[in-house]
Amino acid sequence: MEKPGNMIFAFLRWLALLPLNIVVDVLAFILAPVLPLFASKDGWLPKWLWWWQTPDNPLDGDAGFLAEHAPYKGTNLPWWKVHINRTFWQWRNPAMGFGMTVMSFTPQEPYIMRRLGGEKTITGDMSEGWYFVVVTNPDGKTAWQFFLVHWWTPTAFAKINIGWKLWSAPNVCQYVFAPTKLWRNLA
Repeated sequence: MEKPGNMIFAFLRWLALLPLNIVVDVLAFILAPVLPLFASKDGWLPKWLWWWQTPDNPLDGDAGFLAEHAPYKGTNLPWWKVHINRTFWQWRNPAMGFGMTVMSFTPQEPYIMRRLGGEKTITGDMSEGWYFVVVTNPDGKTAWQFFLVHWWTPTAFAKINIGWKLWSAPNVCQYVFAPTKLWRNLA
């Protein structure tokens, strides 16, 4: 059973990690053009640079990034275009390995998940809505996530995602601090 103090401690733990997260993210943006120089041909960084690696994808990015966001499309690109794409991928996913290891939360079965807000998970599509989720492990360790999408105009919206990415439960949940991001939908 979750104790009221667990939620307060979870928020204070997240808040205490925030300055470290900001420093590491700024460093990731600075290092992004250099990191691809250390990547293997297939886009993986060596273990000693794993804090900067996206654990679920090589530096070339996932299918969505390659189709929509990569500056250069196609296969058999010259090395410098691959390098630029990998730099953009790093800017899009700064220090993900760090957030998935050092600052992560791992749900332990049988964890308890409580949720307020939207009826559906609004992670992948950009449907307007919000939710707040709390996960508590049997030992009382607690994590939370607040996620909001708000459309300002038909072509611009804000997204807030803070806490831990609990939609990954029961897998490791990445620490997240994405307070407001504004995109323009040009389609």
